[in-house]
Amino acid sequence: MCARLRLYAGHHDWNPVSKGRSVKSLLISGAILHIAGGLQSLLMPIRAQNEGFDISSISLMGSTYAIGFMLGCLIAPRMIGRVGHARAYTVVAAIAAFAVGWVGLWVSEYAWIALRSLTGFAFAAAATVAESWLNERASPENRGTLFGYYAAANFSGLTLGQLLLTQFDPITPSPFMLAGMLFAAALIPTALTRSSQPQPVNGPKTGAWSLLKLTPVGACAVFVIGLGSSAFGTLAPVYAQEVGLSLAETALFMTVALVCGALFQIPIGRLSDRKDRRRVLGAISVASALTSGLFIVGSTAPAWVQIALAGGVGATLYTLYGVSIALANEQIGPGKFLETAGIMLLVFGTGAVLGPLLALPFKQWMGPSGLFGFIAVIHLVLAAVIATRILTAKVTPYAHTDYVPQRPGSVTILAGDAEVAP
Repeated sequence: MCARLRLYAGHHDWNPVSKGRSVKSLLISGAILHIAGGLQSLLMPIRAQNEGFDISSISLMGSTYAIGFMLGCLIAPRMIGRVGHARAYTVVAAIAAFAVGWVGLWVSEYAWIALRSLTGFAFAAAATVAESWLNERASPENRGTLFGYYAAANFSGLTLGQLLLTQFDPITPSPFMLAGMLFAAALIPTALTRSSQPQPVNGPKTGAWSLLKLTPVGACAVFVIGLGSSAFGTLAPVYAQEVGLSLAETALFMTVALVCGALFQIPIGRLSDRKDRRRVLGAISVASALTSGLFIVGSTAPAWVQIALAGGVGATLYTLYGVSIALANEQIGPGKFLETAGIMLLVFGTGAVLGPLLALPFKQWMGPSGLFGFIAVIHLVLAAVIATRILTAKVTPYAHTDYVPQRPGSVTILAGDAEVAP
């Protein structure tokens, strides 16, 4: 890790040692934050069911999380511009710790619904800080590898957090206390970094619609990724149960998807740093559609086949976000990293809210495999849009701004929202 971070020397005016420290601090903070988020994402619905909460109240927790997430996308860039990246990260980690602490102390449907919005806000703001900061620190030669480590750290934290719940009784306050302590611990590495922060951009702000018009493929792709990943996170466990997988097999089904999503970040990043990102994005979209299509014809396959196919879906679905964000940054151009991060997270969040709802008609029509029919269709549509743009639009002058793997979106919503998380 340290050897790779030393690749930064000489690319920018910042001190390379200082830069390495800030990157390591972000990686450590992000991993701890996602351990806490992974624990919380499984803990809250399980505890809510044990407390006898109405199913509509549990669903509303997911909705208020999404509302908070989208507000975080809008507010975070202004907050970062006002107080800086490190202070902003400290604030949002503290907000997350405050929210989960009150969840453990105040067992109330209405309180939990309201507090989930604070968690959503905190995770969106944290993702905006991390993505914009790392974008400023990376160079064309190392961004794919750097963000691959970042994605792997976040996915690993999410998985570990979910596994931690098996060591606690969800009826006790202990797991809530642990989640709060982890959220608080996440702010320490970033708060203690001695490196310089990215300088705020003092030029005129670009409107959201103007930014989106500069990157139609990037925006469409991020929206489709929000649709697909949220539908998968919400409904894939249901699919696994419907086709007869045991509880342990269902957990493995979801874990393999996450792990494969992490493992393929670096290879996809390296590929996208060398090729036209639109073609890479189109190829992954087609691969995601084909892999999802295999579930339609293989819903009666043995458990090990289903789990292997889940790995294929994770490897394609979860790596799309990085290519899309890299494409958006190269089409919008330098100097807009912070604005681009916030807008793309907002687009992703919008897709994440709509994904499970739009997938339901497919399930009603096709049965359990309808989830994967939905994922296949939206990715085929995305591939058609990309092919049209390749034939009609030229490559932008920033064609090799770097890959930004993972979905914060994707990982961030997975970490924070039980309605989206496995």
